[in-house]
Amino acid sequence: MKLLEEIIASSLSSDQKLPDLLRKCLVLAYQLNNDLLKEWVEKELNGYGGDAELPDYRKIVAGAKGLFLGPFNAQLPNQPIASVVLEPEHRHFAERVEFRQPIAAYDEKRADKLSAVIQWPQNLVVMYQAKFYDGYALNRAWQEIPGSTIASLVDTVRTKILSFALEIKKQLGEEPETQRNLLDIPTTKVNQIVNNYIYGGQNVIAAQDGQMTVDARTQVVAGDLETLRKALQEFGVDSQDVELLEDALAKDTNSGKAGEIGPKTSGWLSNAAKKVGGSTVKVSEGVATTVISGMIKGFLGY
Repeated sequence: MKLLEEIIASSLSSDQKLPDLLRKCLVLAYQLNNDLLKEWVEKELNGYGGDAELPDYRKIVAGAKGLFLGPFNAQLPNQPIASVVLEPEHRHFAERVEFRQPIAAYDEKRADKLSAVIQWPQNLVVMYQAKFYDGYALNRAWQEIPGSTIASLVDTVRTKILSFALEIKKQLGEEPETQRNLLDIPTTKVNQIVNNYIYGGQNVIAAQDGQMTVDARTQVVAGDLETLRKALQEFGVDSQDVELLEDALAKDTNSGKAGEIGPKTSGWLSNAAKKVGGSTVKVSEGVATTVISGMIKGFLGY
């Protein structure tokens, strides 16, 4: 059975573990030579780091409940916790949950039809233990995630894979599924399919064949800080980060090898790439790194 046919069949089978299905998609991503698909699959398999942008299907609204203890063994069990009482930086503990773990963690819970309970950190409980009810102390607090929500997350990923594979198969038409025929599908078309069926219609930019790097460098004149500022801001880097870059470039003067970005600038680049993205265009972190580094090298004359 060909790879696409395997992926389609596995997507339709509830017995196929989702991590195994995603690994087949990773092979397909390499056969298609598509970085967008590869990046998505790897994040689903390995989890989304703390700074990585989460897709909407991995974010849910979830309130919190708590156990309050009072005098003479009095209790207020399973009491809803109002997020407005919490400081802004803590309100997410009573408003939403982000699923950042590898998909395998949720696939197992879906199979067991188990709900999940996310306990508050004990330090947070202590911080707010006397903030809610007079005479009662918060003993513990948690967020409950219904098993149906976890099942929905897993099913969403499976459906995305199925839709993507069917559309790629459609592009082959009557041609057999071979490595050559897969590579013959235009890159722009594959990116469009990834955007529509994997990223849910967002405009996610992918760099192919270094074209975006070349375009980025042509906007920037060597040694001209103003053209660098303009190019970065048009790409979505905010003015404060641009100022931090200028400081990093100044500190890297006469440091590093010719043709290479200095250590301070490299550190800035790593942080800035994670934050880039306009209101209508989403840029993957890997692509942002490629494009912004091209701008910096253009400014440095490399």
